[in-house]
Amino acid sequence: ARRRQPRGARRAGARGPALRLRQQVQWPAQCPRLCRRLGHAGAAGVLLHGAPGTGKTLLARTLAAEAGLRLVDVDLPRLGGAGLARSDQGLAGAFALARLRAPCLLLLGELQVLFGRRAAAAGRMRRGALAQLVAELDSHSRRASTAAPRDRVIVVGSTTSPAELDEALLRAGRLECALRVSAPATAARRRLLARQLLALGASRVGAAELAARTAGFTRSAVASCGQRAALAALRRALSRAQLFEDAVSYM
Repeated sequence: ARRRQPRGARRAGARGPALRLRQQVQWPAQCPRLCRRLGHAGAAGVLLHGAPGTGKTLLARTLAAEAGLRLVDVDLPRLGGAGLARSDQGLAGAFALARLRAPCLLLLGELQVLFGRRAAAAGRMRRGALAQLVAELDSHSRRASTAAPRDRVIVVGSTTSPAELDEALLRAGRLECALRVSAPATAARRRLLARQLLALGASRVGAAELAARTAGFTRSAVASCGQRAALAALRRALSRAQLFEDAVSYM
């Protein structure tokens, strides 16, 4: 039977990346014997990259929920502002926590903030944090090769600027599998807009036209359109109510 895409992935318009991510991190955990026999061990780590708002974090969280994995989400921007010693301790602590909570998905979001070539972090701090992360990824890769499914930790990183990341992070055994998450296609935008129109009490008839007019919009941009439409409707409703109150006051 054909497996359906995760609902959150369908909402994000990320059907292709969702399937490829599942192939790399979920299938080896669900079918370890078959994957070993076929020589498919899965990636040691995965890098999701794409423009802001395309649903990279949503995709990783959806996969974790679908696979029954606990989620450890690391706030790298906050970690980068904590200083060299605390950032190193924070990275080591995140990997240790993920191992304790296995089976688990460890999400390292906004990698470019701390590990990009033009990162705001000072040079010494960036090099120290990079060395710590590389050491943790190498240790994780060695454990992953022999870990039982119940002890498996999946490392997923995300970034908006893959070209800015240090190449050391992208080598084999680390974040070796790069998947691009693009803006939702026309059909995905139409589904997103149809849900928003339904929530606003509007007709679904205009969803196809709106989808055609929002080519290139990310998921968050489409959601923002719906929010602005809701505020505009509320503003008109309040204006009409005020006009009615003004009319009554003159009676």
